[in-house]
Amino acid sequence: GYKYSFQNTNFPTLKIVPSIGEPTITIICYGEVLYDLELAVRRSLIELEILVDIICPLQISPVDISYISDSLQRTENLIIIEEGNTEAAWGSEVIAKLVEKKSVIKKLVRYGNNGIIPSSIKAENSVLPNEKNIFKIISSF
Repeated sequence: GYKYSFQNTNFPTLKIVPSIGEPTITIICYGEVLYDLELAVRRSLIELEILVDIICPLQISPVDISYISDSLQRTENLIIIEEGNTEAAWGSEVIAKLVEKKSVIKKLVRYGNNGIIPSSIKAENSVLPNEKNIFKIISSF
């Protein structure tokens, strides 16, 4: 139910959007977390019938919000997934630029790790983004 497109501009970006229907959430991420996000989105589609737009920039600096802003015009809901800290982070800069552009965000959820990354896999999975906790965030919408 999704189609992929790669925008090869000054700010290369991967967009994953529903092939039919209107998305209700815009989700942005970067890096390896995209794999777990795709699994969670697939599960959300099958179990909850929630459609989302995924925006994954391949270059995070400088920050380009054009694709995010375009998606938010339809969804007005934003989830930012980061493996690292959410304070003074890439997502913070995205939010600042969206506010400057006067983008409408009705609901915003930021998921990241503001603590120490543990050394055991079980403990690590409880704090880092993975399919299970991303699905939980999506289902809260």
